[in-house]
Amino acid sequence: MKINRTDYQRFIVKPNNQQTHMLITHFDELSFNLVEGQQLAVTVEEDRREILENPGSFDYESYLLSENVTAQRIATHVTYTGERFYTPLFTLRGSVLEKVIAELSETSSSLVSALVLGDRSFLDEDFTSLFTRWHLTHLLAISGLHVGLFILWLSFMFKRLFYFTKELTLRLLLVVFLLVPFIAGGSPSVFRASLVGLLGYFALSIKWKIETMDALSLVFLFLVIVWPHWIYQLGFQYSFLVTYSLLLSKPIFARCNKSWQLLLFVTSISFFITLPLQLSRFYYINPVSLLVNPPISLFFSLIIIPLAFLSFFISLFIPSVLWLVDPLLTWLFSTIYYFLDSVDRMFYWPLVTGKPDTFHMLCYFIVLFIVLKWIDLKRNKKACMFGLLLFFVIGMMKLAPYLSPFGSVTQLSIGQANVLVIETPHRQGVFIYDIGATVGNDFIEPTDKAYLRIIKPYLHYRGITQVDGVFLSHAHQDHFGSLKYLIKDFKVMNVYTSPYFDDALLPDKLSNTVLNSGFRYNIKGSNFDVLLPVKSHSDENDQSMVIRVLLGPLTFLLTGDISKEIEKDYLDTYRLHSIDVLMVPHHGSATSTHQAFLEAIQPTYAFISVGQNNSFGHPHDDVLTRLEKKQVTIYRTDTHGAITYRYHKSNGWYRIDVVNQQTIK
Repeated sequence: MKINRTDYQRFIVKPNNQQTHMLITHFDELSFNLVEGQQLAVTVEEDRREILENPGSFDYESYLLSENVTAQRIATHVTYTGERFYTPLFTLRGSVLEKVIAELSETSSSLVSALVLGDRSFLDEDFTSLFTRWHLTHLLAISGLHVGLFILWLSFMFKRLFYFTKELTLRLLLVVFLLVPFIAGGSPSVFRASLVGLLGYFALSIKWKIETMDALSLVFLFLVIVWPHWIYQLGFQYSFLVTYSLLLSKPIFARCNKSWQLLLFVTSISFFITLPLQLSRFYYINPVSLLVNPPISLFFSLIIIPLAFLSFFISLFIPSVLWLVDPLLTWLFSTIYYFLDSVDRMFYWPLVTGKPDTFHMLCYFIVLFIVLKWIDLKRNKKACMFGLLLFFVIGMMKLAPYLSPFGSVTQLSIGQANVLVIETPHRQGVFIYDIGATVGNDFIEPTDKAYLRIIKPYLHYRGITQVDGVFLSHAHQDHFGSLKYLIKDFKVMNVYTSPYFDDALLPDKLSNTVLNSGFRYNIKGSNFDVLLPVKSHSDENDQSMVIRVLLGPLTFLLTGDISKEIEKDYLDTYRLHSIDVLMVPHHGSATSTHQAFLEAIQPTYAFISVGQNNSFGHPHDDVLTRLEKKQVTIYRTDTHGAITYRYHKSNGWYRIDVVNQQTIK
């Protein structure tokens, strides 16, 4: 049972007589503390929520697969019925965690909880985001490195301080290897290190010589057989990929005469071997981190980690002397944070490549293998030559969109808001029609939740760092609320509004161009016909800027939140042309998309941006009925997720894709 503590309680259980797990959400307070290994009687309700994603966002379905979860339920009643034989170990871990939090200061306790007990939930979000940007998050979680350092430290103490015999030392370390995975939260890297240590112990006991590579391979096979879903976990992938790479590079390490050379080479190998995983999951790299990582990793390994373990044991057994180490640990970690924060403000130059395709990944690994082979053969000139080729491959990942003759239009699934991203062929232009946000608890001010979880990851997924134009339909937060966040992370060349948009709502120092209705604007090679509004309206929705644009073989009509009265204005003002794709006005509200409007424009496809189970009843049944009667193919974000139209620049080819995901029943 894995527990996640938030405003509600969410935990994973394994039902009797089943091999897969179930994710339980419980909203009421329990009369007992949840501990892994407990046996529970759970009364549940059916929960058929779809897992809908946007490209580039957190892959929730893969996360559930990594936890072997195939079902979700909402619990109405949870009762404790018993426990497993190993439950006391997790109960002990919970008690130890409470003791650490009570005895240590906030900074020290959060650090010790993460580095020793494997619980990162107490770390400050600013810490974790900063370390993530510099590819240092592995330092904030207990790993095989920490286990190895801990074992070396214990071995030294047992032999040099307590003068234990070799046999007694090995037996004590055996107990440590058995307990560490439970105490440390059971991360894949900890299991890997502990099982390799156990295998080495038994090999010594029976005088069986086993190579480290063989031991690692046996552990890998064991973990994959026992917990096959772990193969989806990023930590599992990182752990074994780095460890295998370092073991295969041992002949090269042997030639490093100085410790700084060894540290730099180990860091470089770890960086380059995991770079494809980094790009596949986060879509960017921080090249400067290659210089920053070695000294910070060394400082953590030699000072922070030993001090964290020392603070851990002192807090448990002799808390009266914590005043000696607690302030020191807090000061050292704060110093690292402020140093890294200063470097971040001056030298954070991320290289956003987007998600690399299989071809570039294959080329990268082939070239990296050749580089390491030439280094192994001491052919340094050829290694440098192929090293340059390695950077060329990374550059090609970045340049791929500029060489592609394909364009795309993506309607993001952003709840009860609107974001449409347009990319023209050869990356000639990147445009966004509406950049909405969800509002906070006050139902007025926008939050950055949708931007951070959906918009920014999607743009990085596509390798986008510059937006050539943002078209704001009207001044409602669900259509422009994320603009202030966008301009902080991306280069926004221009913002386009209608004459009736209140410019005071725009962020300061932002270039703004007013587009008048009845005119065609050529922007970055694309023609945007601005059709509405022709006059001011009392209802802000009716002031939406309506745009018609030809993208590949299909014509789009982007409508904002106009009502049927404005649709009638459109019919009265312009010579009627059929369009191919209609962005259904006002999220499918009953006040829009009337019959005469549909008969006039004759759309083939309809995109509806709407939130799941929204309180407005969007899209309205009458709207859906009218669309269906006109035989319009309907795509809606609440059931299909993000909708993407792809097209070729010249040959007429196009395709509409949705985010197809398995329903968790």
